Amino acid sequence: MSGFAGVGKGGGRSLCSLKNGVANIFGTSEIDLQDFANSIRLLAPGFLIIFFRTRYVSGRMKSLSSALLEYLLFSSIYYVVTFSIFDIARAYEKVNFTLDDPFVALIWTFLLPVGVGVFLGAAVQKGWFRFIENWLRLNAITPHMTGWDGAFSTLKNHAWVSVHTKSMGIVCGKFTDRSNASIDLSRSDIFLEYVFGDCFPETEDLDEDHKTSMWISADEIIAIEFHGGH
Repeated sequence: MSGFAGVGKGGGRSLCSLKNGVANIFGTSEIDLQDFANSIRLLAPGFLIIFFRTRYVSGRMKSLSSALLEYLLFSSIYYVVTFSIFDIARAYEKVNFTLDDPFVALIWTFLLPVGVGVFLGAAVQKGWFRFIENWLRLNAITPHMTGWDGAFSTLKNHAWVSVHTKSMGIVCGKFTDRSNASIDLSRSDIFLEYVFGDCFPETEDLDEDHKTSMWISADEIIAIEFHGGH
């Protein structure tokens, strides 16, 4: 019992120190840690949605003003939808959802925003939104920031590419899961895990010792052809 009591006292002192430290940062004499934690929870979903969505769309953050507007947009929609669901659940099922419940807080502030972000990114890559737009005969603006982003974020795995270069002619290879195209447009280089002397070889059955990879710098690239990869 004494050991647990010591831990409890130590934990209490730590919480008091944290509480005082946070209060000093915000220039207040006292601050409720629960209110502070709830404030952080309100900020988290929008950031998580944007972070995981951009992993599949562009991988690059926009300007500060555009990023702030996007954050406010996603956060507002997320709060409206989830709070409405909570209200309906409480009204019809008499379930009292509260962020004080650790399980509910974990789902609402982390798991659900991650799922939303991944879904939005996957929907762009898989063309789900494009299918709906075509069905409705709409021509929406592309979500990709550049053509480079659109080409590589929707490129199918193991797609054939032909890279036209300044000094090496045409380099043909496969853009596999270990290949990479830079998201930095000032250094739009590319790495191909497998390159071949012939753009369309009769066989690709080479042993690992004879397979060649190549990195091509941005200054060398003139154009890239994609063969059946979209």
